[in-house]
Amino acid sequence: MICPKCRTQTTIGALSCPSCKLKTPRGRLEAELAEEKKASEKSRFDKSISGGAKKLSISPLVSTLIIVASVSICALGAYLSFTYFGDPPKPAERIPHQEVLERLQSQTANNSYLTVDEALNNEVEKSRKAENLMESEGWNVEAIEGGFSITFSFQEKDKQQKAVWLFNAFENTYKPQTDLANFVYKP
Repeated sequence: MICPKCRTQTTIGALSCPSCKLKTPRGRLEAELAEEKKASEKSRFDKSISGGAKKLSISPLVSTLIIVASVSICALGAYLSFTYFGDPPKPAERIPHQEVLERLQSQTANNSYLTVDEALNNEVEKSRKAENLMESEGWNVEAIEGGFSITFSFQEKDKQQKAVWLFNAFENTYKPQTDLANFVYKP
């Protein structure tokens, strides 16, 4: 076979001319087949990307169960959120502990012109003058069910002195729990 471009003798099985590299009829056919194969693979790849997800078939019973479970979970979540966030605050939560403490401290002490706070500080001062005071701890308020526990304490050499009142938030009252509390203020 002779190359039409450069007139070089070429073998029949050659894909191109050895001199000018012009493709022979067999070379053109091979190139077309390779191009078709490449295009076929590309279209197959494009189809797998665009339509790669297969349709999942679910029986009507399973789909009904999924719907019922989803609705139940949503209803339970709504119920729990409304009960958690929708409850009004309890009486003990409506009265801040600082307000309860300040109200007790400002009450007039038993048989005195002093407030409860002043009367207790006088007891601490008496202990200090008698050189019996180890440490003055002061006021402490703890939230308890239905109210607060209010404590004033100081440490003497031989014992700890405590005045404890329970504040009932439902009744808005103070109830003394120790002898010192009874001595200082009993409503």
